[in-house]
Amino acid sequence: MPSLFRFRRCALRALVFTAFPLLSHPCLADSKEPASSPLTVEETNDLFGYGKQEWSIAGGYGFGVGLMGSNDGNLKELRYATVIPRWGIGLGDPLAESSWYKGNFDLLVEAPLLFAYHPEHGFAGGGTLMLRYNFLQLGRVVPFIEAGAGVVGTDFDLKGQADGFNFSLQGGLGFHFFVLPQVAVTAESRFHHISNAGLRQPNSGINDCLFLIGTSFFVR
Repeated sequence: MPSLFRFRRCALRALVFTAFPLLSHPCLADSKEPASSPLTVEETNDLFGYGKQEWSIAGGYGFGVGLMGSNDGNLKELRYATVIPRWGIGLGDPLAESSWYKGNFDLLVEAPLLFAYHPEHGFAGGGTLMLRYNFLQLGRVVPFIEAGAGVVGTDFDLKGQADGFNFSLQGGLGFHFFVLPQVAVTAESRFHHISNAGLRQPNSGINDCLFLIGTSFFVR
């Protein structure tokens, strides 16, 4: 029960932290234009391209899965809440203008913070580079796929994976849903791997599923 209460507290903090920027955005208070008015494909596309930026913060939940070495010890029992601030920039203008897969590539820099509450209480933090491809044919909804790698320092006290310096690999998919011309709710799901490439033992590897929701602000 104490673990459940701690998780609820962490999850509530993450939700408030990620939702507050959207709720406090002046456009919500001052705009006379209803938030539900649809954006055209052209208006949305104008936010994606070479040098165009995204500022975002997301919160979420991750849980271990028993794949390969993650069946060792108690690795698949890992449960954690996370907060991820990030910045993104367009690497190029939209490609394949007349195709269903019209889109562009963004580079994201993330600073993930992980707060474990089961089977032990612990913390992890680091930095990640993500490459994302945005599909730009649906107007206010922009699906994307993404993959990336980074480094992370862990203090999870798990059986099967040494704490300290580790690498992280991840990939997934998600979408932006624009609620204002330059503001979107962003939802994602990822497969996430943590290990140290054999630098220390044990190194069975943590494999987990990660679900995120947050607020993204786009700068033309």
